[in-house]
Amino acid sequence: MKVAVILGSGKCSRRTKLYRSAYTLGEFLGKYGIPIANGGYYGVMEASAKGASKYNVDRIGVVFKKYNSLSNKYLSRIVEANSYLERLNVLIEIGNEFFVFYGGSGTLLELTALLALKERELVDANVYCIGKQWKKFLNIYSKMFRDKAQSNLPEGIFVYESVDELIVELTKKWGNS
Repeated sequence: MKVAVILGSGKCSRRTKLYRSAYTLGEFLGKYGIPIANGGYYGVMEASAKGASKYNVDRIGVVFKKYNSLSNKYLSRIVEANSYLERLNVLIEIGNEFFVFYGGSGTLLELTALLALKERELVDANVYCIGKQWKKFLNIYSKMFRDKAQSNLPEGIFVYESVDELIVELTKKWGNS
């Protein structure tokens, strides 16, 4: 089963552009019948699940058991992980497509894990980074952490300045629904 994993800040409020963008992506994926998974809490995670909830798709929240926060109400299923890294591992294992919004150190950890796994050809999924900050980060990453023979990013890493730009490209790729 194809599952889109959506990663990003758990701290953005419902009034932000980031929240609205994650909602729009969740809605778009739901329209295509694609189940989503995320970290299960608030911010980008809640927004994407809320958007997808307009459609009859699975909305999986992978939560850390010991975290003192309730999962968001838009999830259709919760998977509990025993540790923070197990949570990340579960998200990576169930994902076929990854969408990375702006976030903090957790989002950076998630993206760099995906980059390392893609470099080693251990993950064969597209990673869509949304926001111009990722272009800057990936440029630095390419220069610092890739050897001269591999100055480009691993195949299947894409950067879009906005979710609207991403949706235009995915609509071309997947067709109108």
